[in-house]
Amino acid sequence: FWCVLLALPIFIIQFVLPSIPAADSVLSHTLALQVTVAELLELLLASPIQLYIALPIYVSAYSAMRYNRRANMDTLITMSTWTAYGYSLVVMFVRTWDNTFDTEVFFATAAYLLTLIVFGRWMELAAKSKTSAVIEQLASLQPTTAFVRVP
Repeated sequence: FWCVLLALPIFIIQFVLPSIPAADSVLSHTLALQVTVAELLELLLASPIQLYIALPIYVSAYSAMRYNRRANMDTLITMSTWTAYGYSLVVMFVRTWDNTFDTEVFFATAAYLLTLIVFGRWMELAAKSKTSAVIEQLASLQPTTAFVRVP
């Protein structure tokens, strides 16, 4: 739930507000250290997703590598989101002393990916809980006694 609340403003910043001239001029305004308002907002909104909400995914990836010595899907998610997030942090850091370094940041990519993964896992859990309830209802319909018909 929190992922969607944090990722939705990132989506609006990236895709909706640039089509409004007044909002685009505010978002593209460069602040100190050569960071635009849009990049700073994306960093602030994507960081809780990356650092807190996705923590169970990181723990699962670490456990898989540490104890099973095997990569799983969580390892792939961890590597890809941290690559996008870390690269974006490096880009913002390099821009502080090199004004010609004009490269895109990918905070939104990491946030979108984690949001979709967490939302998908939530939907899977909801489906499993409903399935368990239906199976329990079916089990309650099972008769306690049965007659065997011998031919």
